[in-house]
Amino acid sequence: MVAPVLETVRSRGAKYVAVTAANVVFGQALLYGMLLALPDQRRSLVNAASVVICAPPAYYANRAWVWDKRGRSDLRREIGPFWAFVAVGLVGTTATVAVVEAWWRSGHTDPMPAVLTNVISLVVIGTIWVVRFFWMDRAFQPVDARVEGT
Repeated sequence: MVAPVLETVRSRGAKYVAVTAANVVFGQALLYGMLLALPDQRRSLVNAASVVICAPPAYYANRAWVWDKRGRSDLRREIGPFWAFVAVGLVGTTATVAVVEAWWRSGHTDPMPAVLTNVISLVVIGTIWVVRFFWMDRAFQPVDARVEGT
């Protein structure tokens, strides 16, 4: 049980971390820039927009570089699982930002700081990061390869 996990981390872990780091930098910079450009917009809506904008590049970078996939995507094994995690991240970050923003507005007249929105986004996305790696690794591997490796 432990050996396949260690092999997955050894074979794809560094690439996954690199793609994730690039996407986090892009996503957080986009989120922060959008928050500064739209200071009166609800933080939760800006967060949702940044997640939606960042998801396609993250999918294609992971697909091509981490899982070495080319050609057509498989709806059931690749697109579905990846976008399910995007949906979980979208709902999780947007709902959490909305709750914190409502709390913030109850005690402050100024808008919630942009950096607080970034921190909330990072914490929520970070909670699903490891799960997504192992789930997507299994989803992207052919059934024959999974049977041989287990």
